[in-house]
Amino acid sequence: MASGLAYRLDRPSRNFLDIHSAPRERLESAVRLYRARCQKPQRLHCQPPLPLHQHAQSMWSSLPLEIVRMIFLNLNMIALGALRLVNTTIHHQVAAALFESRLLRDHAAEALQALDLAQCTHYFSIEQLYHEFCHPRCRTCANFGPYLYLPTLSRGCFPCLMKHGRYRVASLEDILQFYRLPLEDWCHLPVIYTAFDLLGKYPMTERMLIDITQAEALHKQRGSPPPAREGSTYQRYYGLTFNCRLASTVAFPYWDAHARAAEPGAYCLGCTAFWERSRLKRRVDPRTWEQYYAWAARSPGHGAVDRAFRVPELQQHFQTCPHVVRRFAHKDEVARRFNAPIGRVFRVPTPPRHRHGGAGGAGGGSEGRAALRRLGSQAALVLGWLVGSSQIASHS
Repeated sequence: MASGLAYRLDRPSRNFLDIHSAPRERLESAVRLYRARCQKPQRLHCQPPLPLHQHAQSMWSSLPLEIVRMIFLNLNMIALGALRLVNTTIHHQVAAALFESRLLRDHAAEALQALDLAQCTHYFSIEQLYHEFCHPRCRTCANFGPYLYLPTLSRGCFPCLMKHGRYRVASLEDILQFYRLPLEDWCHLPVIYTAFDLLGKYPMTERMLIDITQAEALHKQRGSPPPAREGSTYQRYYGLTFNCRLASTVAFPYWDAHARAAEPGAYCLGCTAFWERSRLKRRVDPRTWEQYYAWAARSPGHGAVDRAFRVPELQQHFQTCPHVVRRFAHKDEVARRFNAPIGRVFRVPTPPRHRHGGAGGAGGGSEGRAALRRLGSQAALVLGWLVGSSQIASHS
């Protein structure tokens, strides 16, 4: 284990679906419209809800807390919010029985708002959200994953989200045409609304995105012939869907139940500083654009630039990192990428050594060994006395 300097991103979702990129009023208006649409079909096809009968209320109140928890966990955040408004009994039950919802609202509020902005909250239950909230690793590698890929609700790391084939998305129209799926099949796939009219971040026209891997699975399930994979069509759907991946991902901290804290991920300052010194300063040749970004480069020293760590993992990384920085250059130092500040630097200390023996530090070990020697000598005396007594008894 070793110490070194690291940093956390000021805005982890800066390059992804970022709620701070939209004006607050427009964001809140879009979320209200989405939540209203989620409940609109129920109002169209159902009679107005009747007041709960006294007998039904008493039956609900008598349910065991474990069953109430199971019901709540299988709801999505929108349905749970509506259920809390039914009466005070259910409101208090949610507060008492469902700590998962409280932790998500307290420590992943921006991610939940991003799900509302992408209009996909209703696809996922609280149990699914909390399961990923407590899972630290990327679903395609062993590294820490500080992001959430929305179409499949999968935790991922930055390099995998940019390059791995598991995180490919395309527009709904293209998916239906390419896989020749009937229009009614799209309701079986989670759809991500990109909200580009709100954010205006990327030069794209797609508004509804679908995961390609899920579309492939549905295509095979229908028993349809495989689609043609030739020429530009293949490249279009199986290429690096760069902007679509960004629009389908949100920053998502990890809940460390042991430390009782949310971990958004930390980055090695030395690796970042080395890359900033050695990378191409501008994209001269469009054919080598990937060398401009660390996640796509093949040059030495790029591997850990975009990799997020938990603090104990950083201490291990510092042991072998050739670019580790151990001292502050100046007070209030900040990390920079592409000549822009991205996060404040902090020191990761060397963990305290675990000493064996007693609790008295360095002396505890010697005291423990001395105590063992005393016990050993006492045991030898007792053993000698027993042997002597047995010999006397045999002679008599």
